[in-house]
Amino acid sequence: MKHRMSNTCNSNMNISKLKYKNLNLNSLDYSKSFLEFKPAKLIVNTDIDLIQKKPINLLEIAISDFMLSREAKNCTEKTIELYRYHLKKFVEYLEREGITEVNQIKSRHINAYINRFLTQGLSSSYAHQIARIIRTFVKFLFHDGYISSEIKFEMPMLRYGKQLFYRDEEIQKILKSCKSKREKAFIMLMVDSGIRLSEVLALNWGDIDMNTGVVRIENGKGGKSRTVVIGIEARRALLKYLPEVDCSDHAPVFQTIQRRRFTESGLRSWIRRLSERSGVHITPHALRRTFATVALKSGMDLIRIQQLMGHADLDTTRQYIQVLDEDLINAHRIHSPVEFILKNGSKK
Repeated sequence: MKHRMSNTCNSNMNISKLKYKNLNLNSLDYSKSFLEFKPAKLIVNTDIDLIQKKPINLLEIAISDFMLSREAKNCTEKTIELYRYHLKKFVEYLEREGITEVNQIKSRHINAYINRFLTQGLSSSYAHQIARIIRTFVKFLFHDGYISSEIKFEMPMLRYGKQLFYRDEEIQKILKSCKSKREKAFIMLMVDSGIRLSEVLALNWGDIDMNTGVVRIENGKGGKSRTVVIGIEARRALLKYLPEVDCSDHAPVFQTIQRRRFTESGLRSWIRRLSERSGVHITPHALRRTFATVALKSGMDLIRIQQLMGHADLDTTRQYIQVLDEDLINAHRIHSPVEFILKNGSKK
C-alpha cells in the first residue's frame, strides 16, 4: 500500500516538474496581476491629498456658525429660512465681486448690494429688511472674532406711504360676501384681534376663552407668547362655526374639509376667492393693519395697541396705523391750538 502511494506521489511530482519545466516565464502577463491595483491606489491617495490641501473658507464656516447661533436664540423656522435665503444671495453677490474671504467684506460692498434693490424699484421696506439681516450677520462676525473691526454701513431710509387697510364699509362688504361660517369667523377674528397670519394658523380651540374673550398666542413672532382679546361679536361668529369642526382643545381653530390644520398657501387660496366675490383686495396683513387703525380711532391708546399686536417698539406700531384725512380734519377742529388760545383768552 505504501509502495503504491509512493509511486503515485512520485508520478504527480514528475508531472508538476514537467509543467514548470515547459513554462516560459517571459510569456506571463503581469498586467493582470496585483500590479493593476497600484494605479487605483495612487489615485485614491492623490484625491485624499487634494482634499486635505483644500483651503478652509472662513466665510462659509461663519455663515454656518451664524445659522446655528440663530437656532440657539430660538428663532422661528421661518426667520431662519429668511436669514439663510438672503445671506446666500449676499454671498453669491460677493463672489461675483471677487470676495471669497470674510475679512475682505467692506462697508462699500454692503452699500452697493443694498442700493441694487432700491435702483430696481423695490420697496424701501424690502431693502431695509435685507439690510437688517446683513447688519445682524456682520455684528455677529465682529463679536465672535471672525473679523477684527466692526463693519458699519448706512441703513436705507424707510419711506412711509399709505398702506392698505379697510374702511368700515369695506369690512361690511367683505362680511356680506362670506359664504361659510368659517370665512366670517376668520375675518371677524382677524379684524378684532390684530393677530398675524402665522399666529391664526397655529391657533387651537384650547387657546380661546369664550367666556372672557382672552386668546393666548403661544408662539408669536420671535417665539414670544402674548395675550390678545376678542369681543362678543367675534366670539359669536366662532361659536356658530365651532359645531362644524373638531373642537377639542388641541384641534386647530381653522380646519380644512378633512379637519386638518390649514397651510398658509391653503388659507391664502380661499382668501383669494373671498376677495373675488367681495371685490375687495383682501390680505391678512391689511386686516391686521385695519385692527390697529380702527382701535386707535375708537379710542384705544397706542401702548395698548402695541401690546396687543406684539410689537417690540411703538415705532413699528405707528407704521401700521393709517390716519385718514377726515380724521385729521375732525381732530384739528376739536383741538385747534388757535381756537383753544382764543377761547381761553375770552374767558379772562
